[in-house]
Amino acid sequence: MNISLNGYKENAVTFLASGNLEKGMLVKMKSNNTVAPCAANDSFIGVCVDVRGDYATVVTEGYVKLPAAKTISVGYQIIAASANNKVTTGTAGTTGREYLVIDSDSTSVGFIL
Repeated sequence: MNISLNGYKENAVTFLASGNLEKGMLVKMKSNNTVAPCAANDSFIGVCVDVRGDYATVVTEGYVKLPAAKTISVGYQIIAASANNKVTTGTAGTTGREYLVIDSDSTSVGFIL
């Protein structure tokens, strides 16, 4: 039997979009009510799931599965943005935030925002 965490506590917010924001990108707060794409080592607030004109819909809570720069251990881990819109491990108090990692391999990681 397969399991699925898709839809678990999924919440989305609409923000103003800044920069070359695209669906699937990790986003950070840029200014009041505005999100922008993350750079390497940024902490992110969520994942962009849609862009329409000047607006971006961002999932800020729930289960997400994203490309990973490396395998990340399951359990609570500090995760940050890395190059090429992937995630990697961060450093406490410096980069990233703590998330619950559910599944991971060398190319992707599933975790709860």
